[in-house]
Amino acid sequence: MNDFFVNHPEILDHLHDSVIFTNLEGIITDCNSAAEKIYGYSRDELLGKSVGILYPEDQLTRMRELVSKVRAQGKADGEFLNRTKNGRKIWIHLSVSLVKTDEDLPYGMVGFSIDITAQVEAEQEHQKNEEMNRAARAAAGVGTWSWDLNTQTLYWDEQTRLQMGIPPGVTPSYEQFLARVHPDDRAMVAERVQDSKSTGAPYHAEFRVAKPDGSTLWISASGQIIRDENNVPVSMLGVGTNITAIKRAEEELQKSEAKYRVLFDSPHIGVASANIERFTDANDTFCKMVGYSREELLSGAVQWQDITAQEYLEDDYASLQEMLNTGVGTPFEKDCICRDGSRIRVLIGASLLSREPLEWSCFILDITQQHRALSTLRQGEQLASAAKLGSALAHEINNPLASLTNVLYLLRFGGEKRLGRKELLLSAQESLERVTRITRQMIGIWSESDKITEFKIGEVLEDTMAAYSSRTRAKNLRILQRNELIDRNIRGVEADFRRLMSSLVENAVENTQPGGTVQVHIRAARQWSQERSGIKIVICDNGPGIAKENFSHLFEPFISTKTQKASGLGLWASRGIAEKHGGGVRVRTSTTPGSSGTCVAVFLPQQSAKHRVSL
Repeated sequence: MNDFFVNHPEILDHLHDSVIFTNLEGIITDCNSAAEKIYGYSRDELLGKSVGILYPEDQLTRMRELVSKVRAQGKADGEFLNRTKNGRKIWIHLSVSLVKTDEDLPYGMVGFSIDITAQVEAEQEHQKNEEMNRAARAAAGVGTWSWDLNTQTLYWDEQTRLQMGIPPGVTPSYEQFLARVHPDDRAMVAERVQDSKSTGAPYHAEFRVAKPDGSTLWISASGQIIRDENNVPVSMLGVGTNITAIKRAEEELQKSEAKYRVLFDSPHIGVASANIERFTDANDTFCKMVGYSREELLSGAVQWQDITAQEYLEDDYASLQEMLNTGVGTPFEKDCICRDGSRIRVLIGASLLSREPLEWSCFILDITQQHRALSTLRQGEQLASAAKLGSALAHEINNPLASLTNVLYLLRFGGEKRLGRKELLLSAQESLERVTRITRQMIGIWSESDKITEFKIGEVLEDTMAAYSSRTRAKNLRILQRNELIDRNIRGVEADFRRLMSSLVENAVENTQPGGTVQVHIRAARQWSQERSGIKIVICDNGPGIAKENFSHLFEPFISTKTQKASGLGLWASRGIAEKHGGGVRVRTSTTPGSSGTCVAVFLPQQSAKHRVSL
């Protein structure tokens, strides 16, 4: 055949394939017009050149191996990457043979090549797309499968095998599949598969998979029957999606929403949402407080300004401005005007739901009776009792409500994303439960004030710090906690400990400048002067410190060393609680620029004549 082309060179120009002749060293001796067209070189440009001119640098080794193989075996073929005159790379299928004399002596080589660039690039693109699809399916937890209904042969891709717990190399079967399905879901899945096979209807089922390692997955499977030309079902094709995270999220979401509903339906706390023009939501407790029905409030006939005493409107606007700046409004007291014209005293905290349109939500607690009692006590000679009640209100209600307003902000500001809402609700659960507990505690504070129980001081610290989370975020404070007694039980009056921790933390947070640091340290301690053991609570801030002229008044009620408005009860209440338990309070402070700050240390003995606390 080679001699034929050598003796009839005019035939070569009629071939669509590229034909190139070389000597045994790979030097080009002739070519046809198709070669000129494919590579862009003229015949004169190719003659005398090494065939290596047609190969990229990184392909020369393969080219030399090809030449050696042809010389040794007489022929060789394969797919190679070539390069045209203008530098464009092309893929060719090359078949090379020796050219021999009549005496069967080799004197050259002839190569026939076809440009297969389009096919190779299409295959590469297909492989790339397949890899991308495989990666996308893996990321989404989607597996593909097929089922030959005649041979009962199943094909599962890698993701499906991972989902079902079947290793590579093991041929899956329908029986194996059913065995992996959770026993409680198995009958349902089998029924739906059979229904799809019988009726040809699409198959869909959500079921659990019990994997060999003991874990459980949720799978959403869908399939479609494929029929032959006689309309007989021959196979089923489908996908299976791992929806475990979604299922668990739905379960947690339902639990969280149920807990939130418990809070909204609370008989003790009023909840209302509003914008500039009208109320947008209200629970029954708030409606009972103000004497309006929910329909009246939501109709727009009654605005929030209408039920606020005139002298407190300025405080409302200040709280609204604070919400616009920080997202939450610090709880404050005000008078509300009821439908019958009477007034009630409420403690209200608010959080921003959205800026456009502007909308906010509030938690409202009716403290009319407590306020009246406090006013009566302050007018008389029972200042200490009034201060205790004021402390209880300030620290048992204000702080948790500050946290709750932030919780509602997170719940409602999260938008429409399902998983985003779930995450917000999950993060809110602890705060919601704490508010319910502290509210109940506030209602029964007097009857239970002397009740001694066992509790974990770590939980008290966690609750207290969570209650101040909105303030610490608003001020960008760094909180450093170290609790060496986190798993130890404390025996005493839990309400007293909560008031104590709230007093100390509130003072530190209010004293610390934005961007500052608050440190909390709880540890076992020993008071050597009196030879007794106990616990020590140390809370430090790096605020401006306390001026010398104010230091002697630290423990007096209604005296505040802060520049901002404050009750002046924090340290007074802290010392009162510590002394009630047979302990004491020490304060260290510095006003030196660069090293200013205040540390308050409370020692509570394990045993004392006043007996309230034991470790």
